Amino acid sequence: KRKRERKRERERKRIEAARAAAKRGEDLDGIHVVTRDPLAASTALANATGEITRRLRSLKSLPLSVLSVEPTHPSLRFTDPFPPLPVSRLASFGPRIDFPNPVGGSGSSLGHMEEEESGVHDRYDARTGAPIIELILRFEASNRWPDDVVAVSRIKTAFYIQIQNALATEYYDVSASTAHDHVDAIFMGFCFRMRILYEREIAHRRTLAAAAAALARRRGESLPKIFDVKAPAAAFIRDLIARPRHHALVRGFHLKFPTYGSACRLAKRWAAAHLFLSPSPCSLKWHNAAAAAPEEEGESALGSLVGPRASALRPLARFPEEAIELIVAAAYAHPGPHDPPGSPLSGFLRFLQLLASHPWAEEPLFADLNDQMPASARSRALSRFMERRGTAGGGGGPPMYLITPEDPESEVWTGHTPDLRLLRRIQSYANASKDHLEACIAGAGELGATGKKAIAIWKTTFATPMENFDIFITVRRSALPDLAPLISLAPLSVRSSGKRKKKNGFEEIDASENPCLERALPGVDPMALLVRDLQASLGDFLEFSYDIYGATGGIMVAEWREGAKLPKQLTVATSPHSMPYNSTEGEAKGTSSKKRKRSEGYVVPNTEQIVATIKRLGEGVVECVFNGYNEFLKAKQNATKSRKRLEKKLA
Repeated sequence: KRKRERKRERERKRIEAARAAAKRGEDLDGIHVVTRDPLAASTALANATGEITRRLRSLKSLPLSVLSVEPTHPSLRFTDPFPPLPVSRLASFGPRIDFPNPVGGSGSSLGHMEEEESGVHDRYDARTGAPIIELILRFEASNRWPDDVVAVSRIKTAFYIQIQNALATEYYDVSASTAHDHVDAIFMGFCFRMRILYEREIAHRRTLAAAAAALARRRGESLPKIFDVKAPAAAFIRDLIARPRHHALVRGFHLKFPTYGSACRLAKRWAAAHLFLSPSPCSLKWHNAAAAAPEEEGESALGSLVGPRASALRPLARFPEEAIELIVAAAYAHPGPHDPPGSPLSGFLRFLQLLASHPWAEEPLFADLNDQMPASARSRALSRFMERRGTAGGGGGPPMYLITPEDPESEVWTGHTPDLRLLRRIQSYANASKDHLEACIAGAGELGATGKKAIAIWKTTFATPMENFDIFITVRRSALPDLAPLISLAPLSVRSSGKRKKKNGFEEIDASENPCLERALPGVDPMALLVRDLQASLGDFLEFSYDIYGATGGIMVAEWREGAKLPKQLTVATSPHSMPYNSTEGEAKGTSSKKRKRSEGYVVPNTEQIVATIKRLGEGVVECVFNGYNEFLKAKQNATKSRKRLEKKLA
């Protein structure tokens, strides 16, 4: 009898512990949802996408019929932490707005775009917080397409003009605007950006990329320079081929595992909170080079690769969101000795565990979602991995080697990012977050608290240590069109930033406190544009990061590149932000005159000049720049004290 009682008592405690853990796990779902359920929020976008797809396929005045329309936005595959809502102010394209250029030249991404004689112009994207929804159009086959890359780009521009005219003629409720490399259409409160895929153009670009790389090798260019030549073509192929294919694959996988989308949203929220979703520096460098490339095919190898107006290429993140989705999917498709995760929290924990414990240097990660990769293909991919790892001192190939049936050599998503240094940081953060979450679920010690204290403990999983960074940049709130919600476990009906209301099913935005909201145009992200300019000017010294969802409240951080502060030879690229190397300290320690003479001509970064450049490039956007965490923390504490004194005085 006593044995049965003890057994029942143990079972009762086990059930209570499981219920408490489940309750604590349910609380975590509120971290990535603050306005409404992401699945419900995606419904409006899905309906608008379906309707615009039907209308595009029914256009009769185009020279070729539209065969398919392929979306790429993560909200349509249920993996976006903050799906866009329809905005009634996004009614039509008005006159073009000329924005000030903080750099003073036409190369800045915040600068003015000159209007072409044809009347087609590049439009500065400005929107109140929702991203542009990209659609890839495929036309019926035709043998009248030219073989020249630049000529194909001109034909595609003509098609974009035809699509704009057809939409304006046949549908009164669609407002469209054409640029050189896309056409934007505003419909049902969303802005859709349509781009044409011509598959023979992809083959031409690959051929030109190989020819340009061979030319660079004959000229004796370094390996990174050769990669820079090939990168724009690879980015073009990734945007038009790989993203739609990845979208269809992930959407189908979500239908197989209903909790997969929520786990991806948590994983992306975690990665963004730790600043891993910022644009990759190498991707930004290729983007800037592509945007500045000449239009004519014969002028340079880079110009022949990207064609005219390559600014539409989308930079990859430091930790690409597609790679996050594939790693989460691998945790579901190949759970090992366990069953597939049955809840979003379980899927998120499996993602952290897989990310932290996988031996990336020793073996690749296979993300075969539908078991489509035969054993022979796996064997070839593994042999190729061992071959690449065996070269370059055991470090050949990308540090995060992610194999899929369509990408057996891990070149599409993780071919150039994250680098080894960032991968080690990601693994370290993932391991610490996993241990913290497991302790929270188990309710060990103070981690089992309830109420406000429990919320604060939960939130620390999504808070990155700021003391690891070197320069802190605060951005004016008035320059931010729409801050994403801060990390919060508030009820779903509470929004922590921005005044919003609903009218006729659309999201209304109060522009009284933000002049940027007086006119709603598609797609602005001042933080991303500022990072692009800063990386183009100071990328040799610093690496800039920010939370793309706004959890840091308009704070951008930068850290010195490895070896950036060491004395180096003066170069043209680094001369504006360098100063002569002072060897006085070494002389005091008894350095020989021969070594002192050898150090002449070396320079080190000029921190004051770099800070001044950040302020100049961010004029009107940047509020303050702090050199070091202590300076930033002191200013933050002083601001808090001033606010408390003001509140006390007003009370």
